[in-house]
Amino acid sequence: MVFIILLIKLEFILFSSEPHDEKIDGNITNEFYEKKFEQYSKELDAITAAITKHKDANLSYVELGSHILDLTQQAEDFYYNATKQQKRKLLGIVFEKLLVEKKVVTPV
Repeated sequence: MVFIILLIKLEFILFSSEPHDEKIDGNITNEFYEKKFEQYSKELDAITAAITKHKDANLSYVELGSHILDLTQQAEDFYYNATKQQKRKLLGIVFEKLLVEKKVVTPV
């Protein structure tokens, strides 16, 4: 959602020609035009940086998901090759609570 709003703002800044048209028509001063141009340029830079940040965050999120998927696909091998202490740690990470009855482990 934030990404879409930033794109809309960026489009408005890039394609809004009102200050330029007003300058040509002589309705605003050079100083006012320069001030607005500087303001729009700063906004454009900020929006571009925000878009880049969101794209980078999205890429990191996808990479993290890919790594988690890889780990889950190898979890069975990790578990069977682990020591008892490592198995206990792995089960503690995966399950919040476990019930052990007659050597049967059940997630609660």
